[in-house]
Amino acid sequence: MGTLKRMEIDTLKQGAKKGQKVLITWDRAIVDFAQWMRWKHNNGIYFITRTKSNMTKEVIGELPFDKGDAENSGVLKDQYIGAGEAIRMITYHDLETNVTYEFITNLHHLVLPGAIVQLYRMRWDIEKVFDDFKNKLDETKAWSKSLTAKCMQAQFIVLAYNLLLRMRQHIEESKDLKEEAIIKKSEQRWGQTKRVYADAKKPIPSWLEKLRRITQISVKFIRWARALFTRQCSWDTPLELLDHEYGLK
Repeated sequence: MGTLKRMEIDTLKQGAKKGQKVLITWDRAIVDFAQWMRWKHNNGIYFITRTKSNMTKEVIGELPFDKGDAENSGVLKDQYIGAGEAIRMITYHDLETNVTYEFITNLHHLVLPGAIVQLYRMRWDIEKVFDDFKNKLDETKAWSKSLTAKCMQAQFIVLAYNLLLRMRQHIEESKDLKEEAIIKKSEQRWGQTKRVYADAKKPIPSWLEKLRRITQISVKFIRWARALFTRQCSWDTPLELLDHEYGLK
């Protein structure tokens, strides 16, 4: 939280235009509600995070929500809690993991509680891509100490990653060459999800299905791409190697 407070507002808003609102989805370390409200009212900056285990929560109000709306499936409560400021807290039960989560935010009550859960789920999706940067692309440290160099490095990493995704998509669509093992695993997980919700007689959140996509790149594909860029050969030969690589267990 101290790091955020030391930032200039323009830096905190990451280049957003004047009047444009910004939403930051962060970890549990930023529970300074008074500062949240100042940023919200003065600068249009909103937050979503999760409650800390030792956080004191006094419920001061209940917010009605449509429990029949599939967007809100899994939401147990939508409340205001008092902690110096009136902050909104959404309690959500994940049927797949049987874990209950509490999300806190300064977003307006007209934003569906299920949408807030969805936004945090999208943050986790991004975290998994960061894991690819570190463990598969071996980007474990900064190239330089300067802020400019760090920004350039971040842009190059994201550019390289997106190019790999586009290459994989192109190969899948033009050559019908797919990593069936990953697709099969994804379908098995989705089948398990549908069974869990059916057994509980609950609708699957519509956003959960929308977020079904394979965002991570496998080690096999990255290893193949590295070899491709260091060799001079026809396009067909690497595709044969990729087909062979996908077939390996």
